[in-house]
Amino acid sequence: DDCTRVGSELSLLKKKHGEEFLLFSVPTSLDDGAVDMLEEQYNVTSTPTIVINGEKEFEGFNTSQEIEQKLNASVTER
Repeated sequence: DDCTRVGSELSLLKKKHGEEFLLFSVPTSLDDGAVDMLEEQYNVTSTPTIVINGEKEFEGFNTSQEIEQKLNASVTER
């Protein structure tokens, strides 16, 4: 399951970056207005989807290295 695999990759990044790395998991299977709003706001069409600093960056499985490259680029842009 891609969600489980991406979760493992994100856990690696959390261990590496500690408090600098905030991670929020949103279960899209919930029938909840807040979840629906996030799905619409970020145009989530499949899971897993990763949003970095308010921008949808990835859909599907990505390695921690790929995610970290986007994180670094995002920090540089800010």
